[in-house]
Amino acid sequence: VRCFRTKVFVINSKSQRNWLDVLFNVVQIEDERGASVPEFDQKLISCLESHSLFRFHNEQAVAQLRTTVRKASVLRQIDREDVEMMYTVWEKQDCPLQADIPDEPLTVKQVLSNATRVQDDYFVSPQGNVPLEEAATLDLDLINQWDRIGVPVAPMPKEQKIDAS
Repeated sequence: VRCFRTKVFVINSKSQRNWLDVLFNVVQIEDERGASVPEFDQKLISCLESHSLFRFHNEQAVAQLRTTVRKASVLRQIDREDVEMMYTVWEKQDCPLQADIPDEPLTVKQVLSNATRVQDDYFVSPQGNVPLEEAATLDLDLINQWDRIGVPVAPMPKEQKIDAS
């Protein structure tokens, strides 16, 4: 078992650059195919849910995310050392804009007073549809085991027990 620091970039978070570096300590296990697969714990899942406003309702959704992360990890091998950052695919074309001269400049506080919800000096839109505190517990051992045993697709989610009382 080896521990790595993985850098995740989140758009529209408060930062001097328009990206926030969220650092996670992710335990990664080398599987027999040589690809490193991250171990997902509840803290990482909660952080991802908070930033994406997406709820992982069952183990299958988290297992599919793990598979996607493993497949995307190949992109780390691309040599981008001497590649200049591109901000838009239309960099070579001019885009004439109207002069933007404010008549009465507003303060950040005045602008954000129009928002129903603000986080890190940014508007939050759309509103989160699920309170993050009410998450159902997931079987993390089962999620992390599916990749180790070589199951190509996560099994269907477990049936939820319905309280008859």
